[in-house]
Amino acid sequence: MPAGPYDYVIVGAGSAGCVLASRLSEDADARVLLLEAGGWDRDPWISIPLAWARMLERRQHDWGYLAEPEATMDGRGLECARGKVIGGSSSINAMAYVRGHRGDYDRWAETGLPQWSYASVLPYFRRQESWEEGAGAFRGGDGPLTTVWSRYQDPLVEAYAAAGAAAGHPATDDYNGA
Repeated sequence: MPAGPYDYVIVGAGSAGCVLASRLSEDADARVLLLEAGGWDRDPWISIPLAWARMLERRQHDWGYLAEPEATMDGRGLECARGKVIGGSSSINAMAYVRGHRGDYDRWAETGLPQWSYASVLPYFRRQESWEEGAGAFRGGDGPLTTVWSRYQDPLVEAYAAAGAAAGHPATDDYNGA
């Protein structure tokens, strides 16, 4: 590892850490150190969509976190997979790109973090993304993170979506959209 001092130290080489390090490194005078506790994401199991369950069994690229036990879950703590590998959770999350719900960001803004409102963070999401259908109101078109529609069809996912529709829940074409 090159000796310091560093202008920036980024802890965690997940999607955000890698993009941040890349952007900061565009300044030739900036010294950037990116730290990651896990190894490279070259394990072939990371690139196989159906291998997600096997990876979680082995816990090789995961911190092994569990959520606190909840009474509504019969006293169980739910698994909360968080990546310990270059690429972070994006490398182990079954190849799904999920930004989070806009209501969460707006709630954070209402509790004193106005810079975290959905309207405030959306331009950053768009800037980091290169969506296969090009830029739009909610998607970016030329960022460093390539995102595409899933190529994998799963009857269980289709049944789950049909059950939600039957229960009266509205569907959305793009869960990272409006």
